[in-house]
Amino acid sequence: MKCLKWFKTVLAIFLILLINKSVFSESSFVILENGISYFDINNDGVKDVAIVGEYTTTFGGNIFKAYSFYLKEGNRGLLSYVPIYSDKSWETAVIYTYSKVGGCGSKFNKKEITNISGLRIIKIGNETYLVYLNKKCRQPQNLINGKCKFGADIYKYDDEDRAFVKYKKMKISHPHCDAEEVFKFKMSEILSFIKGEW
Repeated sequence: MKCLKWFKTVLAIFLILLINKSVFSESSFVILENGISYFDINNDGVKDVAIVGEYTTTFGGNIFKAYSFYLKEGNRGLLSYVPIYSDKSWETAVIYTYSKVGGCGSKFNKKEITNISGLRIIKIGNETYLVYLNKKCRQPQNLINGKCKFGADIYKYDDEDRAFVKYKKMKISHPHCDAEEVFKFKMSEILSFIKGEW
């Protein structure tokens, strides 16, 4: 009887790992840091460009990062701006993330920064997605020091419009302190949501 229980436990763990492996195996992630990054947005075999600029306030320890994306055109290296549309009205969204020195994020990362929002580029097969997380707190004092729910705005690259277009909105199921914590522990949930499996 104990052998059967042990076998069921091992089988259950194996199935969970197999499901997670299938979710992650066809996916890749791009973490954009301050500076210039290269990756293929539109699957034409040419590395496109993402530029991240950082601004830190002298007082208060506020850190803002602005993101912009460009398609590389042909052999001459010309760049074409990739807009991010927030909805069907074709209103352009400006994507930036916000972090704060200290707070509860210092328990999670070595930089002692709490990431109130965060961004990842996710490639699933030939599709490119931009996932923007934002902390949603009912009490303003919890924004830096507490756990709150996060929302995710998901944009999908549209080759016809040559733009990232708002695709889906998601609510992360459990409260978290830091956006990086959400990406670390909830990525399989985010991937399943993008694919329509959740």
